[in-house]
Amino acid sequence: MTNFYNVAPLSDCLPLCPRETALSYVSRLAPYFGCQSTYQFCKDFDLDLSKLMDGDHDALMHLSRLTNADFGELQRWSAITLPSGRKSINGQVLTHSRSSRRTMAFCPLCASEDIATNPKVTADLAVYVRAEWQASDIRHCGAHRVPLLRYVVDNRRSRTDLGNFIGQFMADYEGAATAESNVGDLETYSLSRLIGTDQSPIPHLDDLDLWQVVSLSRSMGAAMVNEVRQFKLLDLRRLDELGAIGFAALYGGIETIEVAFQGIRSNHWKDREVGALKRVERFFKNSVRTEAIARISGLIAEAAFATFPYKLGERFCGVTCETVSVQPSGVARESLGIPKSIWHAFVSAKPAWVVHEGGHSRHTLVELEAARAFFRNYILVDSLPDLARQHDLSRQHLQHLKLGGAIAPTAFANLPNVVELYSRSEVEEAIVRAQRFQTIAANDNEIPVGYLNLLQVSKVHAIGIQQLLDEIHAGTIHCVRTEGGSNANLTTWIDPVEAMKKIFGFDTPMTLQGASDFIGLHINHVRILAQHGILPSRSRPRGNGIFLTFERADVEAFVTKYVTTGEVTRRKLKIPTSVSAVEIRHPSWNTAPVRLYERANLAAA
Repeated sequence: MTNFYNVAPLSDCLPLCPRETALSYVSRLAPYFGCQSTYQFCKDFDLDLSKLMDGDHDALMHLSRLTNADFGELQRWSAITLPSGRKSINGQVLTHSRSSRRTMAFCPLCASEDIATNPKVTADLAVYVRAEWQASDIRHCGAHRVPLLRYVVDNRRSRTDLGNFIGQFMADYEGAATAESNVGDLETYSLSRLIGTDQSPIPHLDDLDLWQVVSLSRSMGAAMVNEVRQFKLLDLRRLDELGAIGFAALYGGIETIEVAFQGIRSNHWKDREVGALKRVERFFKNSVRTEAIARISGLIAEAAFATFPYKLGERFCGVTCETVSVQPSGVARESLGIPKSIWHAFVSAKPAWVVHEGGHSRHTLVELEAARAFFRNYILVDSLPDLARQHDLSRQHLQHLKLGGAIAPTAFANLPNVVELYSRSEVEEAIVRAQRFQTIAANDNEIPVGYLNLLQVSKVHAIGIQQLLDEIHAGTIHCVRTEGGSNANLTTWIDPVEAMKKIFGFDTPMTLQGASDFIGLHINHVRILAQHGILPSRSRPRGNGIFLTFERADVEAFVTKYVTTGEVTRRKLKIPTSVSAVEIRHPSWNTAPVRLYERANLAAA
């Protein structure tokens, strides 16, 4: 190993340029110090050129001490060979094919600027290589957005000498295209990560190595356009096209990935076992299972499970399918128990839950839960007696409702032959209406004490009438109906306490007025306590205000814990000076504060 700690620095060295690689730097230093080649320069100054090109720590440190160049910058912008064999530039990991010793790329506009900025030196001393140009996926200059001129040298020694490339480049660069080109999103993203510029965060991609983003984008793009050829058989232009297509799908997360998979499904979903998705799955099989890989594979698998007919327990991209989203038509029909005639009539009409139609039940895909939700709204004619029996309605009464037109089949405009489906909500409403005539109160005297009609409950307790009706129809709130009157809201009576129990979820509900009376505080003071969370409550909007409801146990616990000023006055209690009151104010009301004393403090005093 070189003892670089005792190396005397060279005097009057060329400065290290921004983002310049170590190879570019020594290639400029060689002619500057009169050496015939980069190889000769390294030999004269005991530098290992091969290790420099690999980003070896000791070799870069030797060069830094020899030239007084910043070691951190040399290390940051050199292509460092990792133990895995991959290359790393500025902390971004590339694969073997993403960086090359055989090629050297130049931007004609950057070269012109370098030459103009350094008029006292020759071109081979002025022009230098930026680190990001080493990545073979970078086709354009990040600063000028013009195509890079790329040169290839086959001679092993020549490829380590920047001067061998400069000769070719200087003959071409003045006539090179300098108009801005359209730089793809994937290349822009790669440039941003390589040179460390700010960009909008993409959490599911930013944690991946850069080579993984490029490879996955190309795999996704190949799946989307059904490119079956191996990547090694494709030219760079085709690889860039695939990468751009795939990156656009990955960029937006789960939504854009699902759209991409829907396109794949429309083209060749039935071949997924040996087809397009295998390209994506192969990427994850060949990747170490890191947290970042798990995150992106989870997104892709979620989109696949929502798009293709996977079965429970099947795996894709290392993720197990736990929820079935899409099923072949025949499997979905059997799962839902729908007769074939009705099912085929609806599928042929292509409703929203038929997501792909291939002319055969095995190739027709159905969103299972969407189909289930649709048919949940209807009931088969054969199931009407069972539904009536659940509501204690006799077969004779059901037949009477059907003959009278109270229960009628649902008419589908585009499906005139479907006459066996009934609207579940309409049937149940008709049955509930029928039940009403079996529970009529003879007169107002038979209405239980404390019952209020629906309109009263709605006004007093801020509960919507429709919500009350829903609970009544569901059988969770008992009601009594009286004859006479056309407004059912005035002739339907319920227990308001039972309604509050159901709606607010309290075992023993208490109104604001009830809490005020129990505690012995003004209503507004109770509101303040509720607002500050000292007295737990549940609120509902009522007109321009808020309706409060309390659990009786919470109110009793409050009284057990606190002594109010009203109780002090009523009981003529003497408060020791050592016991201070807690004052609670409303942030906007101009009222006196609520003063509370803790009983425990009074007892201790």
